[in-house]
Amino acid sequence: MGGILAGAVLPLGALLYRDAPERYGLSPDVENAASETEAPETEASETGAPETSAPEESGLEESGPEESGPETGAASEDEGKAQAETPGETQGKSRDTQGESRDTQGESQGASAVGGIEPGVAYRTRTFWLFTGAGVYAAGLGTGLLFHHFSILEEAGVGRDLAAEFFIPLGALTAALNVGTGWLVDRYPPRLLLAAELVLYGALTGLLPWADTTAEVWAYGSVFGVAQGMHQALLGSVYAYYFGRLHHGTIRGLANTVFIGGTAIGPALLAVGPDFLGGFAAILWVLTPVPFLLGAAAFAGWAAGWDAATLQRAR
Repeated sequence: MGGILAGAVLPLGALLYRDAPERYGLSPDVENAASETEAPETEASETGAPETSAPEESGLEESGPEESGPETGAASEDEGKAQAETPGETQGKSRDTQGESRDTQGESQGASAVGGIEPGVAYRTRTFWLFTGAGVYAAGLGTGLLFHHFSILEEAGVGRDLAAEFFIPLGALTAALNVGTGWLVDRYPPRLLLAAELVLYGALTGLLPWADTTAEVWAYGSVFGVAQGMHQALLGSVYAYYFGRLHHGTIRGLANTVFIGGTAIGPALLAVGPDFLGGFAAILWVLTPVPFLLGAAAFAGWAAGWDAATLQRAR
């Protein structure tokens, strides 16, 4: 089943995200801002033409008051006043148009000043692969645990009704930590937050085979919800945080494609347990060291300042 899912989803993910991320909300800000500023300049140039030509047209219709009757002379005087006011108004509008043009040019220059490093440079950093590797693990494990949820807890001796209660803390804490982790990312290094998340995943896989009481099932759902909520909020922000927004679409597009591979591999990998190892507990214990190793790498990356010189260019 996992192989079928991988064969169907991976090519689709590569097609959608890698080559045309701008169609799916992943385009860099600079392209959108530049396209938006072109329209006001065009409109200003179009509206300016009739205004500047008004004095010439009115000048052709001038007629002296001495060549006409009293009523015609009065009309000519009114036209003369209108003509005297028109050049001033035209100059004022022209200045307004020029001001608007300068404003739009300034906005365009501001958009071009958006920071970011090239995708090829980002792909060569340890920071990119640290978060991408953690994302693959979390996506694969999360999908696999949900895919085999009732079978895993049944093996531990939990009935279906109690197993279904797991989703209550899972949903509530996933939503809460999505918001809470966004607040934390603004105040603490994302690598430290990633290390904390991965420790939770390690504890989850190591202790899950023994979860056979109501309290333990609720604790399982709570830890899973916290880890999932942190994971989603972190990966939603770290690529722009470290690599800037200029090429965010391309960089995030590759990462998303790899994540999709993780969601396909996870269920298949967990299925190895009952098929070849005698149950889910064995494969969960085999996977337990992985998040601890990734968490140690995240902590080391924070302490050593991985890729500091490269990432500084994205500011």
